[in-house]
Amino acid sequence: MTGFRWFPSPGTPLSTANSVDQTLGLEMPGAWLEGRAEYIGGKLCQQKRMPYTKYKAKYNWSFLSEADKADFFRYYTESTNRETNYTVGYYFFKYLCDTYGEDVSAKIMANCFAAKEKLPSYSWQMPMETFRQCVTDATEPDVFQNFVWDVVEKK
Repeated sequence: MTGFRWFPSPGTPLSTANSVDQTLGLEMPGAWLEGRAEYIGGKLCQQKRMPYTKYKAKYNWSFLSEADKADFFRYYTESTNRETNYTVGYYFFKYLCDTYGEDVSAKIMANCFAAKEKLPSYSWQMPMETFRQCVTDATEPDVFQNFVWDVVEKK
């Protein structure tokens, strides 16, 4: 269909981004799913000149304990706090795109697809160490801790 332009209603970009991630058929960290959806939704709103001011340039990270900061990967993958998953996920995803380029998401997802091929056919849950490897292969080994140093602890 040539010339067809579909413009989603508000809220749809987030649902669409989550649906795309879930096509992997894998359970991925909540912060990844929510943060990626928020970032993509924000970019789409920006592109369509719609207001999207949910996240501020600076954020109060006081909810992270020193132990959480010391092992941010553990917090990122194990947190079940829906409220902070969106925030942590968005800022981490934004950090990835700002630091490694917006195509980093595609590289990470390609790594996840490749990793899925190596899992048993009945498995739907990606081991978190496999997820870590998918992210670090597209970025750098200390990317989770670098986020803490470059974003969370930056005053």
